[in-house]
Order: sequence, then structure tokens, then C-alpha cells
Amino acid sequence: MNIGVHRMHIKCLKIVNFRKFGDKENTITFVEPAKDLKNESSISASSSLIVGKNNSGKTTVSKALELLVSEKEGLSGHDFNYSYLNRILNKYKSKEFDEYPEIKIKVTFATNPKTASLINSGGAISLADAKATEGDKEFSIVVTYEVNNKIEFESKMRDFIINNVTKKHDDLHRLFINEISVTKFRKFVTNASNSGMAIKPGNLIELKNISAANNIHDKKLLSKSFNKIIKYKYETNLEDLNKINEIVDDNNSKITENVSESHESTIQNVLKKIIVNESLGIDLRADLTFDRLMDDLITYEHREGEYLVPEGQFGLGYANLISIISEIIDYIQRTPEDGASAKVRLICIEEPEAFMHPQMQVNFIRHIDEAVKEIIGKDGKINSQILITTHSSHILNSKIHSSGSLNNINYIYPKGNYCECITIQDKDVSTNEGVKDEFYFVKKHIKHQVPELFFSDAIVLVEGITEERLVNFYIESSPILSKKMISVFRIDGAHGKVYHKLLTRLRIPSLIITDIDFKRDDSEKYEVISIKSRNIKIPLYPQMTEISPDRTTTNSTLAFYFDGVRKVEEFRDYPIKDNVLVVFQKDPIEVSLGPENKVEYYASSLEEALILENYKNTLVQEVLNSVVESEYKEIMTDSSPEFNKIAENSYRLQKSLSSKKSEFANQLIFRLITVEDENDLPKLPQYILDGLEWLVGQVND
Repeated sequence: MNIGVHRMHIKCLKIVNFRKFGDKENTITFVEPAKDLKNESSISASSSLIVGKNNSGKTTVSKALELLVSEKEGLSGHDFNYSYLNRILNKYKSKEFDEYPEIKIKVTFATNPKTASLINSGGAISLADAKATEGDKEFSIVVTYEVNNKIEFESKMRDFIINNVTKKHDDLHRLFINEISVTKFRKFVTNASNSGMAIKPGNLIELKNISAANNIHDKKLLSKSFNKIIKYKYETNLEDLNKINEIVDDNNSKITENVSESHESTIQNVLKKIIVNESLGIDLRADLTFDRLMDDLITYEHREGEYLVPEGQFGLGYANLISIISEIIDYIQRTPEDGASAKVRLICIEEPEAFMHPQMQVNFIRHIDEAVKEIIGKDGKINSQILITTHSSHILNSKIHSSGSLNNINYIYPKGNYCECITIQDKDVSTNEGVKDEFYFVKKHIKHQVPELFFSDAIVLVEGITEERLVNFYIESSPILSKKMISVFRIDGAHGKVYHKLLTRLRIPSLIITDIDFKRDDSEKYEVISIKSRNIKIPLYPQMTEISPDRTTTNSTLAFYFDGVRKVEEFRDYPIKDNVLVVFQKDPIEVSLGPENKVEYYASSLEEALILENYKNTLVQEVLNSVVESEYKEIMTDSSPEFNKIAENSYRLQKSLSSKKSEFANQLIFRLITVEDENDLPKLPQYILDGLEWLVGQVND
């Protein structure tokens, strides 16, 4: 399916002081409409996405677009950002009346020379720019809502402050909003040079807002939706349209003839009894039209086994999806391709995930794309930009998966009393733009595993399954973290640094839990002995009791966050960059081998740290005995109640677990959730506790 070559499209939308938005980080970017596509979803490739949690400010964008194209000049006090009004109110309380409430909405367009010439007369683009022959032309319009009579407003506000001087600030703020609501505003349009324009935004943008959830409980929703689709098919096929019109005309004639013969004389006689006028008469005729026929053509039923069930009992998710598709088709029908038109066609779909199960949300883009192709044909044209607002990680996954790109994902998040928008681009993924392996690695994981990180209060990146299961368990046990949306993301290796650029772009508190990964020489790994002229490698498992000056790490994430340093002795503190903290086994763990015999061991992995912290814990002992039974029994050669040997062989046990991490994690979690006494729970390694404590502080700010 071809989206069509667009003459003009929206590049970005800037919203100032309207509802959730303030005066910074307030720009929404739009995908340039796709042209000829072979492998990508045409719907997805032309769709800009606005994502964010509930009440983050997504709906503000669609409402700003509605305000932009409307002829309305009146505003409510609730249309303004409350914090912005509060700042102005505080100035008024201080007898400073030099600022007046206003809202600005700025739209930037890109167009070709032909369309630029069409809109030049409205003053939106200069004549010089319009006549330039090379490249797309870019221009902006600014719609401002300001107080109509500032002198009168100032006088009114002075009296307002005097008359309410004894009121509490919260009560005064509510009254101030009411005063704004009854204030007259004027709307005016300027170009980028702040010059007045003769053109109206509604003459540049054809907006269609689709929010099917609003009428999802309409019992005739499916009939109305399918009728729109059938009507479109008729009106795009002249032969079929002529046939149906012939049927309509024929039925009109037959109905008129039948009614006239049977009942016209009755109506005439009734009129004669009321009005004595022999010249007065009446004709009865049928007035069935194609439009009236299509408005109520279908009574939809769906089949369940051998029974037909009314459409009102059809699944709400499917009904919602069909309703969205029918609205798109209706929009295509009402706004056909017109070579002389300079309008941008924009479809805004609000929170389409309503009533859809997760798998349907995942396939949302594909469902729409294939259905629209079926209706308008593979060569049909949508001729529209599409804006989708959502708080569904599955819809986000659908967009990324269908388009193969993160470009123009507008991430809206609350910051204090405002919301801010961050636009994500593919270049924000990799630390080095040219490192393709890193880029595709991150995109693959985001696409298939963690789109929900965009909706999180905090993010935890862990290396393996044991960390993932353990951290999730202890987060659920935390009275603070359990109430937040914490995404624990397993990256299967020390790849945390690859995500740094995206994590800092999202500005969400992020914790990376990684291993120190000591680099060991061959002499530390095995001993070579000669038996009958053959060299045999005997594995060695030396405990790490000190850090030598030349000891380094193989962990590239730690090297990245320590600015290229790999010497472990220089890793004195946990590194933190921007909103990302990295924790690892930086400190030794003290083990008591007797009343006066204490030793410190350095753990090289989570499993080893867990063993060293909990070598006396019955639960950990039982799991080790079950998962690495032979090694465990070989270490515990006697029936002594002391379990020091577990600590003394922590590195060996860790190596034994390397191929059984999944089993170790599963058994550990199973036993954790069945523990009745909290005192029997194993202790988390200190570096993980440090990381989770930092996270608590971040989400509580």
C-alpha cells in the first residue's frame, strides 16, 4: 500500500502553558509521511507515537491540536497550566501586574515549492523562500491566546487581590482560575517573524481525532463501523454504486406506488376535514437514498458454534479495533486526494489499547495496516500523518517492531507540576553512532523484551537470571519499591554500557547491577601436570583474598563508567553518571572461620557473593546441595556442623553453578517464596542492597 507523496507535512508541535505543558521540553515531533514502501508497515512508518504513563500529559497533545484548528477564542482557566497560573498569581499578590495569562501553540511545517507558493499569500512563508527551487521549504505558524483587554484585566486583578486578601492561597488559586474562565481572550496567528497572517490553521491542517473507547458501549457500533466501510467500497467503485442506486430508485418507485394507491386518499380526506380548501392536496412518496440506506444497512451478528449472537455481545477489544479502522476509512473517503489542496491531513488515535488484550495490542499496527490494505487496495493511499497516544508497552512494541525504528517516539513524563516531552531517535540508542552491533543489540532487546521501560518509575539492568529473580523478589518485599513500577531487565551479559545513552535520554532512575569479573591468568585457572608424557590441566579454584595493583576487570561496562580504567584497585566507589548508578562487588566479604580466625574474600559474581554472605544459611545450603550435589558433597567431606568449607570454596561452587544458573535461580526463588520465617531468608549481597537503597531514594524524591 502506498501512503502517497505528500506536498506538506507537520515536523513538530510546540505547546506553551497549555494544560500539562510549561515553557520548556514541550515540543512534539512528527514522522515524515512515508512514500513508497516495500517491507515496512505503511501505517507504522507514517505514525508518530506519544507514550507515557497515566496522567502524564498525552491527551494534552490531542487537545492542543483541536484548539489549534478550531475557531474558538474562549478559554477556561483549566486550559492553562496550574503552576504557570500560580506563578502569575504570586506576582499579583506581590503587586506586580506586568504579566498576563497566555497560551501559545507553534506548528512547524515542511513543504515543497509548489505548495509553498500556494500558502505564500497567507503570509506564512516569505516570497523568497516560496520561490526557492531546491529542497523542502520549512515554515512555522504561532497561534497565541491572550487577554483581549489587558487594561481592564489588570484593574480587575487589582480589585481581586484586594477583595480576597484574607483567603488562603489554595482558595485564592481556585477563585483565580474561575476569574480566568470568565475573561475574554483573543486568538491571533503570526509567522516565525511575529508578523500577522491572513491564513487560518484550520486551512492548513485537516484533523481527525479518533477515540473509539468513547462510544465502545454503543450496541450498534459494529453496524455503524461496517456500514462506513461498505459505503466507502461502493463510492470508490462507480459500477457498483450505479447498481445500488438503481435498486434504490426502483424501490422508491414501487413503495411510492403502493403507498399512493393504498393510503393517499385517506390522508386527503383527513386534510379536508381540517382545512376547507379544494386546491390543497398532498402526495406521498418514498424518499429512500443511498446515504440513508447505508446508515442502517447492516445488522451485525457473530457466530458462536451453531448460534448467531447479537453484535452487542461481541468482544469490546475487537469492536474497538474495527471502529478505529472504520473511522480511518471514513476519513479517507471525506478527504480525497486533491492536487490543489495545501492541507496537512492528520489522524490522531487516542489510546487505542482500550479493551484490547495484550496480544491484540502487540499486533495493533499489523491489524490496522492489513485491514486498511484489504479495504482500499494495496495501491491505495492514506495521504495522512498519524499520531498515536498510548500508555501501552505493547502498542509501543507494535510500533517499533513494525517500523524497525525508534525514531520519533515522543516520551512524555511528569516532572514536578509540569510534563516534559523527550523525542527518541535511533541515534539515541548507541553510545557510538557508528557501532552497528551495539545499535542492533539494543533495538532487538527493546523490540522484543522491554518497551515497558518507557513507562517505569525506575529501571534495573541485571546480567543474568539469578539477579533477575532475586531482585524482583526483594523489590516485591520492599514497602516502597513494591508500590512503584520498577522494570527489571535481564541483558544476559555485561552489556549495561550499551544502554547508557538511552537510559540518560529517558531520565528515569536506572540501576545497573553487574559483576566485577576479575581477569585471571592461566596459572590461576589450572595447573599443568605431566602424566606419561601427556600434559593434563587440573582446574584450580583459588579464593580471591586481596587485590593486587595489576589486577584488572574484563567487564566493559565497568571500564566505560570508570572512563576507561580497568585496574580494580581504583574502583573505590560505585560510579554514577547522570541518572545511572552502577553497583558491583567492590568490597570484600568477611568470613569467620573460627573465634579468632577471620578472612576477607572478594566475590567475582553474584552467585559467589550470595554464597559468601549466606554460607551458614540453611536455605542456601539446601539449594547448593540440590543443584551441584557432587561438588557440594565433595567439599563437605565430614558431618561437621560448621559450614566454613562452603565459604572457603565459594569460587569453586560458583564455577560449578556456571552451567546451572537457571536451575539455581528457580530453586532459590521457590524456596524463598515458601519461607515462613523472614529470619530464614538469605541476605542479599551488600552491593545490591546499596543499589536498592539508592533506588528507594530516587523514587521517593
